Amino acid sequence: MLAVTHYRGADFLVSMLGPDASWVRDVEAAGGKAALRRQGRECPILLEEIPSEHRAQILRRYLAGAPGARPHLGLGPTAPLPEFHRIAPRHPVFRIHERPGSYVPRSARRDSRSEPRVAKTAVGS
Repeated sequence: MLAVTHYRGADFLVSMLGPDASWVRDVEAAGGKAALRRQGRECPILLEEIPSEHRAQILRRYLAGAPGARPHLGLGPTAPLPEFHRIAPRHPVFRIHERPGSYVPRSARRDSRSEPRVAKTAVGS
């Protein structure tokens, strides 16, 4: 299971286990193409890796909604922002883009809400 994190109008996936997580390697091997499975339905997506210097705020938001990830990142959501910059290179973050006829970002849904910020989902290539 992965957590989709919503931040500033976009949806992101974070690798709490780092760049060697199997799903990260699969996404890289597939050129960013992946699929989210939600409620038994597979949605094709394209994942764009975010440069490490732009990950800190997303990682902070991720930890606010995915408390189980805290031991893997070694921080809590209220840690100072420089601490998130320090760990950012070790935790890939990917922006979710829809592929035609597929995933609808939370921000584009008619019933868009700010809560919950994180939804459980799975990814595969």
